[in-house]
Amino acid sequence: GYKDKKDDQKNCFNYRKPGHFIADCPDLAYKNKGNKGNSKNDDFRSKMKKSLLATWEDLQKLSDDEKKIQI
Repeated sequence: GYKDKKDDQKNCFNYRKPGHFIADCPDLAYKNKGNKGNSKNDDFRSKMKKSLLATWEDLQKLSDDEKKIQI
């Protein structure tokens, strides 16, 4: 009946074992721990890559200009 469904909802969906609750699931805790801060990390990495690419392009232009001057 209703009580069985209510108790079933408390069980962890990874294991579906009685007494294994979502809040205590070590797998979920591990996965969630790895997700914290990823968006900040991804934003930082993206900005860093763009910055490095711009610097690389500037260095390439300078190198090309120096070659033209030498000729």
